[in-house]
Amino acid sequence: MFAWNGVRFVRFFRKEIREERKDMLSGIWGAFVAGALLSLFVASMGPEDYRHAGQVQGRMFVIVFIWMFVILVASSGKKTGYRERKVNYLMFPASLPEKYLSSFVCSLFLVPLSVGVALLSGGYAGLCIGGLCWSTPGEMFRPEFFLVRGLRAYWQELLFLHAWTFLGCYLWPWKSFGRVVWGLSAVLAVSALYFMYEASVPWESLLNKVRIGLTFLVPFLWACAFVRLKRMQILN
Repeated sequence: MFAWNGVRFVRFFRKEIREERKDMLSGIWGAFVAGALLSLFVASMGPEDYRHAGQVQGRMFVIVFIWMFVILVASSGKKTGYRERKVNYLMFPASLPEKYLSSFVCSLFLVPLSVGVALLSGGYAGLCIGGLCWSTPGEMFRPEFFLVRGLRAYWQELLFLHAWTFLGCYLWPWKSFGRVVWGLSAVLAVSALYFMYEASVPWESLLNKVRIGLTFLVPFLWACAFVRLKRMQILN
C-alpha cells in the first residue's frame, strides 16, 4: 500500500489531469474573464477616482482568486462522488501515497498557479482594452502587485482553505463543494462568536492566535484527508 514508483506516479498524475481538464479549463477561463472585467471597471473610472478604483479591484482580485481556488479544489471530489468513478479511482494500480500526493500537488500548486496566471492575464487584457476605449493610463494599476501582496498577507488562511476543502473531498465526496462551504461557514460563525467574546483583547493579539491555530490545524487536516482516503480504499 505504501510502495512508491515514480513512473506510476507520473502516469496517475497525468490521468488525474486528463479527467479534471474540463473543470480546470472552465475555472481558468472564468478567472481570465473575471480579471478582464475587474480591470475594465478600473479603466472606466476617471483619473481622480483611478487610485481608489485600483484599491477596490486589488481586493477583488484576491477574493476572485480565493473563490476560484476553493471551487476547483472542491470539484476534484467528483472522482469519489459517484460509485463508478470512485471504484475506478480506488482500484487504479497505484499506491495510496501516489494517489494522495497526486491530488495534493494538483490542488495545492497546479490549481492556484493556473488561476493566478489566468487572473493576471485577464487583468492586463482588460487594462489594454480599457486603455484603447478610455485612454486610461494602465501603468497606475498593477494587478500582480495586489495579487502577490494579498497572497503574502493571507497565505496561512489560504493553506487552511485548501486543507479544509481537500479533506472535504474525501469526507463528503457527494456534493462536496456545498458541504465544504457550509462547514466552513460554521467554522467562521464559531470564530466570529469567539472574537466577540474576546472583544476586549487587542486585534493584533487575536490575529496572532488565529495564525498560530492555523499553523497547527493545516497539517492535521491534511493528515485526516490521508487517513480518510486510506479508509475509503479499505472499505471498497
